[in-house]
Amino acid sequence: MPPRRVRRGPPRAKADITNAYAIARYRVTTAFSAGAGVSAWRPTYLLSQVSSVPDSMLDYTLRTNPSLDLALSLPSGLSLFNTLSVRSSVDGFAKEYSNYTSVNQANLFGQGVSARATLLWNATMFAKTKGIGAALQRAVAGFADATVRYQWNQNEYSRWAGSSTTHTAGIDLLFYLAPGVSAWASAERLMGDDINTTTLSVDIGWRF
Repeated sequence: MPPRRVRRGPPRAKADITNAYAIARYRVTTAFSAGAGVSAWRPTYLLSQVSSVPDSMLDYTLRTNPSLDLALSLPSGLSLFNTLSVRSSVDGFAKEYSNYTSVNQANLFGQGVSARATLLWNATMFAKTKGIGAALQRAVAGFADATVRYQWNQNEYSRWAGSSTTHTAGIDLLFYLAPGVSAWASAERLMGDDINTTTLSVDIGWRF
């Protein structure tokens, strides 16, 4: 709830819409669908924190984020998905954007393997990012899913000269222990210009 000042009186809170989102999707054919949406938001502040700050110094700028996505699914098990999102920023509309593309193939070579390749382009006021990823997934022994994945990212910084590259490799295991009970384990290795880390994660879920 953003604060609003009253002339010759204390600040008071006034109800206002600060975040809105709408999207529509249309299936053109049984294989192809398209969607478009937009979100809008403005900053909000706690009245107790900004009661002594003049209105002219607070940012109430409305920001928008339209998006467009396309999806294609073929009977052969091949599917393609692309989503483009642009944002308004202090540098102007569409100076910041994100585009994500994925290509998926189910039951690769008839061996029950699902393959996925991804491309990412992202630009903000701080950096531009390019990313390429790949993953293979397969059911194991009827009670688990195993995924092997790799991701390459390159960042080019806008505020200062320089760039960085990271490589991420991981293995994920999902076990179906009992009806409604599953366990997930992951091992991930992140390597880059100034970083070299290993992350191990375990999670147990119960659906009831």
